[in-house]
Amino acid sequence: MSAIRGIYFMANDRVAEHAIALVNSIRAFDRSTPIAMIPYDDEHAEVSSLMRREYSIETFADTATLRWIDEELDRCFGGGFFRRPRNFRKQACWFGPFEEFLYLDADIVVFEPITSVLDALADADFVCCDDQHCGGLTHVFRESIRARFGDAELRGIFNGGLWGARRGAIGRAELTATWLECARHEEWFDFAHGGSDQPILNYLVLSRLPRRRNLFASGGAPRMWAGTPGLVWDGARLVDPAVGSAVRFLHWAGRPIGPGGPYWDVWRHFRELNSALPPTSLPAVAAPAVPAPGWARSAMGRLRRRLTG
Repeated sequence: MSAIRGIYFMANDRVAEHAIALVNSIRAFDRSTPIAMIPYDDEHAEVSSLMRREYSIETFADTATLRWIDEELDRCFGGGFFRRPRNFRKQACWFGPFEEFLYLDADIVVFEPITSVLDALADADFVCCDDQHCGGLTHVFRESIRARFGDAELRGIFNGGLWGARRGAIGRAELTATWLECARHEEWFDFAHGGSDQPILNYLVLSRLPRRRNLFASGGAPRMWAGTPGLVWDGARLVDPAVGSAVRFLHWAGRPIGPGGPYWDVWRHFRELNSALPPTSLPAVAAPAVPAPGWARSAMGRLRRRLTG
């Protein structure tokens, strides 16, 4: 019997528009794969209701696991260590209902039946599909990580916005042990570019799941980041002329979504696929804010931990 596959994404009311576009794009190519929404925080009543009403998507039901993640993260790192600690709730995927799962950030749209990437789990325990490794260690690690990993392992770094694995491949004890180790070695991680969970998720996977596969690294794949110039939208697919092939998905990581933003026509195409919903009202985009330097946030986090106990 084949494994039950499913898709997780994370959202709250603030990113409901993004969630609509993501789900519309998934359902444009795949009508049957089950989808579950992980609540980013307690402000999710509206988007949860909308997802249930329009798409029959249920909210992740295991609130005890979400609470454990929140509390264990604070216990291991101390309150205030991360700018966006609730990003770690995507770790609930390891404990959810799907035997094989794909996690997607809400600021993604897909251009194919995207669970096909899970076919790689036939000979791997973890799969991703991005070119994060091509940019060096930035956004994930600092050079000091080489005290822990060699060059071959570091070529396995990935973007935390789209990845897949099997339920139970990581357990609670492994999460706790990994988080405690990371907390003892803050100098290994690059938080200077606004990242919260991505450096720690990379460390978890590189240290715990040796059988990994990056489909992008197979060669000839187009880029999938909305910060990439020159991708061509023909109203039905997005093509990367540099490699002459269609893009599998587009991720707006670190790039604004709205009129005037990159590939706005592509995102709006999928957002408006559900005619039962009113047109999007996202405002025109502004220049993204520059995050505080990593050293400053680290110092503030340590001060908050001392003040809170």
